[in-house]
Amino acid sequence: MAWVGFVLCLCGGLGAIVKGRRGALTWWEREVYHMTARSNVRFGIFYLALAGLFALALAGLPLPAVPLLAAAVVAGILYVSSFARGAGDE
Repeated sequence: MAWVGFVLCLCGGLGAIVKGRRGALTWWEREVYHMTARSNVRFGIFYLALAGLFALALAGLPLPAVPLLAAAVVAGILYVSSFARGAGDE
C-alpha cells in the first residue's frame, strides 16, 4: 500500500503543480469553485508532503499506510472534482 500511495501522491502532486504553473483555469474552476493557479500549486505541495510520508513508511518508520492512502484518495477526489465537472463543457 505504501508504494501505491507514494506513486499516486508523487504523480498527483507533480501534475497539480504543473497545472498551477500553466495558469489556464476552466470556467468551473474560476467561477464555481473559486480556484486560482495558486490553489493548484498548494494542492500539489500537500500531495508531495503525503508522498514524503509514504516514503518514510517505505523507509521503515511505523506509519499506517492505509489511512494515509485513504487521505490521499479523498484529497484527490476533492481536487479532481473541482475541474472535472466542467471538462465536458469546454
